[in-house]
Amino acid sequence: MRIEFSIDPKKLRNTNRRKQMAGIAKEPSLRQNLILAYQIESILSEGRTKDLNEIAGWLNMGRTRLFQVTNLLLLAPSIQEEIIFAHNAIVEQIPEYKTREIVNEPLWESQRKLWS
Repeated sequence: MRIEFSIDPKKLRNTNRRKQMAGIAKEPSLRQNLILAYQIESILSEGRTKDLNEIAGWLNMGRTRLFQVTNLLLLAPSIQEEIIFAHNAIVEQIPEYKTREIVNEPLWESQRKLWS
């Protein structure tokens, strides 16, 4: 018995890694860091590791930097939503270090005032 079928080679090709990385690199760094923080949270909640030091090693990142990135999850949900979905020049130019004062504010209402 012989079975024949045709395959489109374009569908078999892997996505060009450079193109994929170029697409990611175009995203604002604050957005990249917030998404990374959610990925780290997911790894921890799934129980794939319980040690932030191990995650820091995987990412080739120091513990201090790792905590700075994961602290972005402490931002008010409305601020996080704006960082992830807004496509305006102001949000795209905000460096992560400028959000640290906002993250240290425990009340979301106060965070929104500082964000504005």
